Amino acid sequence: MDGIDNVRFQNARARALGEETSEKGIGTLSEKLIHRILKLYYEPDEGCHEIEYLGSVADIKNENGIIEIQTRAYQNLKPKLKKFLENDRVTVVCPVLNEIKISTYDKATGEITTRKSPRKKGLADAAIELYRIKEFLTDAYLTVKLVFLSVEDFREKNEDNKKRPVRDTRIERIPNRIISEIPLRTKEDYRIFLPDTLPEEFLAKDFYKAVRSRTRYTYYALKLCEYLGFIECAGKEGRAFVYRRI
Repeated sequence: MDGIDNVRFQNARARALGEETSEKGIGTLSEKLIHRILKLYYEPDEGCHEIEYLGSVADIKNENGIIEIQTRAYQNLKPKLKKFLENDRVTVVCPVLNEIKISTYDKATGEITTRKSPRKKGLADAAIELYRIKEFLTDAYLTVKLVFLSVEDFREKNEDNKKRPVRDTRIERIPNRIISEIPLRTKEDYRIFLPDTLPEEFLAKDFYKAVRSRTRYTYYALKLCEYLGFIECAGKEGRAFVYRRI
């Protein structure tokens, strides 16, 4: 299934939001809303959901293969991928929260305030998870689909008598639309993690600046590029490693 269809997405969203959790079976109570909506988006037929196969459970299994929707903890996918990729085409859907709107309810006043979060996730945020399944990324039967989402956080304002600020409590996180999709099917597709603006030789700090993301996550984008053979360590400049494009 290629191409964004936000009408189908809105249908999946409305369907998931309208479900009564108490009527569902074991395992549904812990299922996250983003995961549920994307599962309905990519396969509306629930008869193709949660299919037992090769001793594991596939999120979706239909005539096109297997779809796994993973929001975090990608290391847990390894046993499934090892089995599934021997027999089937697998698509791993990687949601990236690219835009976040925050709506906060103040119980004391009854007011709701809305603001745009300054935090904006991107490729580097996906890299930290993909690095955990790096040994599977070049498998010809695997497609990784980066799905950039616009979401809304609903929060409740905390009451606190202390002077220090406290975090508001997040009640729910609801995706509103798909902004874009990037399918990664071949090794070369992963070059998107290597900024074009970098010179032939560069330092890690140059990479971090070019990616414009938080250093902790950008490190994994750098290591992913090194693992896939897009760059190599070319020596040191003082205490810093020098990397070279390949």
